[in-house]
Amino acid sequence: MRRTNRIGQPVSVVVLMAGNERGGAATHLLTLARHASGSSVSFEFVFFGDGVLVQRFAEEGHCHTLWSGTLQQNVRSLAAYLKSKPGVILHSHGPRMNVLAARVAKKARCAWTSTIHSNPRLDFLSSRWKSAVLVPLHLHSLRSSVGVFVVSKAFADLLPVRTVAFVPNSVEITPPSKPVSECRRDLRRALNLPLETVLLGTAARFDPVKNIPTLLRAVAHMVRSDVHLVIAGDGPLRGEYENLAESLNIRSRVHFLGFLDQVSNFYAALDAHVLVSRSEGTPFSVLEAGGLGVPTVGSDIPGIRNLLDDGRTGRLVTVNDSRTLADVLDEVATDAGLRARLVKEFQATVLPKFTPKKMLQAYARGYDLFAGLSPAVRTRSENKWSDRW
Repeated sequence: MRRTNRIGQPVSVVVLMAGNERGGAATHLLTLARHASGSSVSFEFVFFGDGVLVQRFAEEGHCHTLWSGTLQQNVRSLAAYLKSKPGVILHSHGPRMNVLAARVAKKARCAWTSTIHSNPRLDFLSSRWKSAVLVPLHLHSLRSSVGVFVVSKAFADLLPVRTVAFVPNSVEITPPSKPVSECRRDLRRALNLPLETVLLGTAARFDPVKNIPTLLRAVAHMVRSDVHLVIAGDGPLRGEYENLAESLNIRSRVHFLGFLDQVSNFYAALDAHVLVSRSEGTPFSVLEAGGLGVPTVGSDIPGIRNLLDDGRTGRLVTVNDSRTLADVLDEVATDAGLRARLVKEFQATVLPKFTPKKMLQAYARGYDLFAGLSPAVRTRSENKWSDRW
């Protein structure tokens, strides 16, 4: 059944994205596009600029519009389009798109909202001027929204908005392209390692928020010098990380693989996944690795803590504590039984909470909330979330 607004029209949402969006936000948007037809809300997908996410939408056959003119032209064109659709909601993703959405919505005189995928105060750690300029500009822009969605409830009190709705990320586990035994064998052979080598791994963009130096220092502190670390990802900091591995005398045990198109094969080849970020929303990497039978050792921050119950569905370590992290990695690398128990409990109790159906239901409830059709569930003045969310 389609949701309707106050004048009986179907609730219509135009989703605004950057064409070059990557990472968890891109995965979130692709999942939304795959299942939008099953929602009670009508979704349209609009891109500002071309890029890898536009290509993914095209490859999967999702209907979308690409505004490829100048930024000013795109803003004017989208505002004019929104004006022609009474009652439409503009829904943006990402700091830059949120700044633009505030501008477009003002021109179009329509409501707008956003999904916050990361801690907005840590979005630009790799650039001082972006942190100084774009972070406050982004937060200021959010003030004009009707409310926002967050993928981690911990983000709510960081935002200058009164009404916040929680939307869970949804994970669709893509099976590896070959049997797990072949994934494990092929990666070790590609690295010239014995087939019994224990591999720890992480897949992340090379950004300060991912805290890869702490992971490298932990590997250097490990008792087991036969365990290797594989890192899928890339970025301007790669040279710095390679130099750090060299200075720690672990360069031969750390393998930088660059960006990988088939991360399912990567996760399937690991013995344990490691994510030691300073901030996360709801990390897809933890969900994907767990879904493929690989346990996670993560930093004890809200976004990861919401997925991992230490000792039951994963292991948690204090942020930046490389010594303790090394101890935990030694334990997990050595105890295959522990790895199996963590994965079994994770798959039974955590994965079922992050389905496309639950994500779509949360979005529909949130639009009702922002339109005043349902009572506020979470405001900055409250200290807890309703169980309905």
